[in-house]
Formats: sequence, structure tokens, C-alpha cells
Amino acid sequence: MRMRNHIAFVITIVSLPALILSCKKNDYGRVNPGPLDLSKPADPPQSLSYSVNNNEDLNLSFNYSELPGKVSVYYDDTTTENKFDHLFASYTFNAGGYLVENAFYNITGDMKSNITIQRENNIIKSIVVKEGEPGGNVKGTFQVSFADSTGATDYKLMHVDYGNYFENIPVIMDFVYHNNDIKRSSAGIYMSGNNTIFFPSFTYEYDNMKRLTTKESDIYYGANFMYDESGKGLDSLFRLLGGKDWYYLENILNYDENTSIFFYPLYITLSKGNVEIDVYMHRYGALSDVSSVPGGADYNDIEIFNFQNSFDAGYKLTKTTIFNGGEEYASYQFKY
Repeated sequence: MRMRNHIAFVITIVSLPALILSCKKNDYGRVNPGPLDLSKPADPPQSLSYSVNNNEDLNLSFNYSELPGKVSVYYDDTTTENKFDHLFASYTFNAGGYLVENAFYNITGDMKSNITIQRENNIIKSIVVKEGEPGGNVKGTFQVSFADSTGATDYKLMHVDYGNYFENIPVIMDFVYHNNDIKRSSAGIYMSGNNTIFFPSFTYEYDNMKRLTTKESDIYYGANFMYDESGKGLDSLFRLLGGKDWYYLENILNYDENTSIFFYPLYITLSKGNVEIDVYMHRYGALSDVSSVPGGADYNDIEIFNFQNSFDAGYKLTKTTIFNGGEEYASYQFKY
């Protein structure tokens, strides 16, 4: 298994054209929750731990005491009584509850990356990605703009110009939303001189409970999603960490190891053989199965990953074990 170690897309720069692998919401069990009140977390987990194929373990604890302005995430050294041993990540919000900065740290406390969101009247205008400390090198600036659809249906169009962030290749992508749900992302082939990079385009389908059921790609693999009929997902945590317009940010920041750290480690890559499927853990409710959707002759394998879930008396997830072909693939535990 390859965990989503801050990577949503595998990006390769080549001298000849090539196709490269790439790749909100309501709390299940809540009725139209609306924008999250950052001063009152809606039952997000206090900690989570995961084990991958019994050879990678991580324990994280969440500190919500700094809300409404900040959430801090810590590595938890389970050999000590202190659950906030080493700072892992921080999420900083403005007075309106919108995310304005997301930073990640290594085990020694040094900042690895820093993302700042520039806003006008709380609307995203640009995102600046820096390496290392806040005063470190600017790796890229993404320009963001929005437009309303001209038809009768209320669609929101988001245009993102990534500039030359991807190894000096100019990249521009478009995203279409309806009621804050991503419906389509449009990408393609981008070129600069003899270098070429490819990002797939995706379409998204939902059921009558607003749960994502299918993500189809124009190349490579898509995914089908099935859910348990009971239990709550982790939407409260996703929406808490991302602020009020997290559904825009998650899609802008899902294309590179330095920017796609937004919801790590809740965003993982399920992989088996030729198949790799990017999955948000229980975004729309408790997952029961995730299966690959073939994308042509070169990507015709079908793999099914089964999720075995346990819940507490309040129907919140306490443990998930993922299986593939009857073999344990990974396990997650959540404490509230």
C-alpha cells in the first residue's frame, strides 16, 4: 500500500509526450449542516492512529483549544503521557472562519511547507506555496477566479492558473461545482518546449444522500464508492481543518506533494498491482467498498477494497480495517 504521503498525482516530466497517472460536503447523519461553526467542533476525533501493512505507524492528536483561530495537530509519542509531543501541522483561520494558512512540520519542529491563502472579502484570490519557514523560497503562486454559470442551474465555475509551478510548465485547470459539490474537473496535456505533463479530467456522481458514488476519469482509473448504512463519517474534521470554503481548497491543492498535504493522512492511495485509487477516508459516510473503474485497454484491472468499520454508541467511527482480497491492507483508529 502506498499511503498518500502528500501526493495525489504522480507527475513526471519527460522529453516526449507521455500520459501520467493522476488522479463536499454534508456530515452523514446530519441534516443540511451548513457552514461549520469553528468555535464549536462537531464531534471531530481527538486523535487518530493508523498502521499500514504492519510496517508504518503514525499517531496524531488534535488540539482544538485554540479555536476559533487555529487548530494544531501533533505527533503523539505513545511512550509518554503527553499526547502533544511534536507539532505536525497547523491550520490558521481569519475572523470569518476561512483558512488563511496551512503549515506542516518535520519531527524536529522545522517547518517543511507553508501555504497561505490570499483573499478579498473572504473569496480566494491566490495561494502562495513556500518551502521551509514562512520567509523561505516561494515555490509557486496560484491565481484563482470564480464565475457563475450563465444557465438556469446554479453552477459555480472555478478557474485556477498554476503558472509555471510544475517544473516550469504552464498549467491551467477548471472546476465545476453545484451546491458546493465538485461535479467536474477539466485538465489535459500541458507543454513547454519538449516537456509535457498530463493531468486527467474527472466527472463526479452522487446519490440522493449527497454521497459520492462514482469518480470517472478520461484516462487511467476512476472509482466506485459504497457505504455502510449506519455510522458517521469524518466530514466534521475535514470541514473544521479546511474552514468554510474547504471544498474549493481541497481540489486546488490536490496536484503536487508540496500542496496536497491539506488533509493528510485522511487522504490515502489504495494500490494493488497496476491499480491506484485516491480516496478520502469516510468523507461522505462510512465506506464499505471502493472499487476501481477501468479507464481503457491499458487500465483494465478491477480491484476491490473492503472497509470493516466499528462505531461507538453515538454512531461515530472508532476503527476501520481495510482489506483487499481477504488480506488486511491497513487499519485506522479514532478516539473522541
